[in-house]
Amino acid sequence: MANRASHLTREKAEQDRAKLDDLQIEQELAREKLERSMWGRMVPLLRPVRARIAAVALLETLLVGFIFLRPWFIKNVIDHGLTRAGKGWTWHPRVVLVMSAGLTVCWVARFALAAVSQYLAGTAALRVLAERRGRIFAHVQGLSVRYFD
Repeated sequence: MANRASHLTREKAEQDRAKLDDLQIEQELAREKLERSMWGRMVPLLRPVRARIAAVALLETLLVGFIFLRPWFIKNVIDHGLTRAGKGWTWHPRVVLVMSAGLTVCWVARFALAAVSQYLAGTAALRVLAERRGRIFAHVQGLSVRYFD
């Protein structure tokens, strides 16, 4: 119910603003209390790039998985690839090579996923900034020349 009353109040204020000139509108807006909720202002800006943001979150999760997998490969090389035999050490080439290949795949996957993640995050940020600039430019263009005097 309070939302409905708030909505009607906003509509009336917008109708009253239509009767005012640009300078009076700006002065009236300057007196209004600002909505400081960052989340409420960011969600509409991020909505067009939400698929990219979800993809970046998924890629970053995979990156963390690959980072946590590296010590497992090293552990297996130490525990099973190198064993003490008598007075020296023996190494098992198959275990060492398989674990080394797995470690290499982890490193390559990590850098490839990081590159894709950076690309997606960067393009999403650029889209949000371009949309923001467009809105600001449209607002400034909509103001009358008298406002700038």
